[in-house]
Amino acid sequence: MANTKSKRPKRGADGQYHVQKYIGRRADGSRYYKWFHNKDWNALILDVALEKKAFAAGQIPEEETRRQTEAKPKEMTLGDAIDKYIDTCRVLTKGKDFSHSTIPGYKSIREHAFQDIIDKPISQITVDDIQTSLDRRATQVKKLKNGKEKTLSPKTIKNEYYLLKPVMDKYAPDLNLKTIKLAKRKKKKALILNNSDAPIILKAAYDLHPEFFLYTLLTMNTGMRPSEVYALRWGDISAEPEIALVDGKKVVYGQIDVHKAMVMNEDRVYEEKGTKTEAGERVLNHAWSLFQAIYSIKQRGEDDDRILEMTPRRQQYYWDLLRTNLGLPKERRFYDLRHYHCSVMVATGAPEDYIAADMGHSTIQMAHDVYVEIIGEKQQGIFAGVATHTDDLIAQFNSLNATDDATAGPKVLALTGN
Repeated sequence: MANTKSKRPKRGADGQYHVQKYIGRRADGSRYYKWFHNKDWNALILDVALEKKAFAAGQIPEEETRRQTEAKPKEMTLGDAIDKYIDTCRVLTKGKDFSHSTIPGYKSIREHAFQDIIDKPISQITVDDIQTSLDRRATQVKKLKNGKEKTLSPKTIKNEYYLLKPVMDKYAPDLNLKTIKLAKRKKKKALILNNSDAPIILKAAYDLHPEFFLYTLLTMNTGMRPSEVYALRWGDISAEPEIALVDGKKVVYGQIDVHKAMVMNEDRVYEEKGTKTEAGERVLNHAWSLFQAIYSIKQRGEDDDRILEMTPRRQQYYWDLLRTNLGLPKERRFYDLRHYHCSVMVATGAPEDYIAADMGHSTIQMAHDVYVEIIGEKQQGIFAGVATHTDDLIAQFNSLNATDDATAGPKVLALTGN
């Protein structure tokens, strides 16, 4: 029977017991030791007993005993632990438990963050080591493409810590990280497009490239993410209009089925995946004028054909050009254009749960995090109100496009802060 009264060592960072036990003497008189690893102490002691029994019966070749004696277990470093955690996330990503951008982001953190302790055994890392590494990272200077320098944002440091924490929780569970302090993220004053600015952006996008115009149109008027726009196929949008009566008003509309996204994988190649979250799967109703604008530029193809060929990376190139032409600040992201649609919904009196569902947010709290400005007077019907704004925007764009003055200089937008 196994001796369960043997003195137990402390568990290692991986949650297992690691002990080296004397098994017996070899034919040449040398002593044979072997390392044993197990989360269950009684099971480990039983393994030791079985090894001794097999050795005494001559069932273990002498060369095998020498190899085991010479092989010393390598203690897991922080880098090893992060690599193991990333491997786990790869499996979870395939099961949709993680966002598709998670792995590339984690790999970047693995490469750049915690470099002062990345090769240190995880069992030797202290809370002070982690705090010092985070503080040092917060003061590091990053060189920009334009030659300027800036320190890393509190959000970047926070993201890095949020990778480190589950790693330490898994492989060093006794380490108390509650005392770790992170710099608070400063909320930037949001720049919201005026209702009169929206058609100017659409016109500028149309002048640059037809497909970029569709990216802009769909992002601004449906709240879709650029990755979701790129993934759209003809079978995902209505081919013919529908008619509904909303509060006694006739509304001509179409539908967009959002259920996938095109994301860049670890090899920086775009591939089709499910939406970012389950809440991202949604069916959007929009004014038929939006679909007319699409069909005026692209002839409908087969249901399985992708509507847009322009990649998000190329779309970003055109957004940089548009931003320069219109005098928009560099902080203005293309992704922010989808907040315009959120502003329209607020203007129509949409409740937060409706906004969250329409924008593909997983919780209504996300609606609080989007800075919005009320545009125009509130409408009685949410759906009818949003459709009205879309009709007006398309009409203004068509008016601008029809009266385009080739000699006029670029229009500079007036942005308002909220």
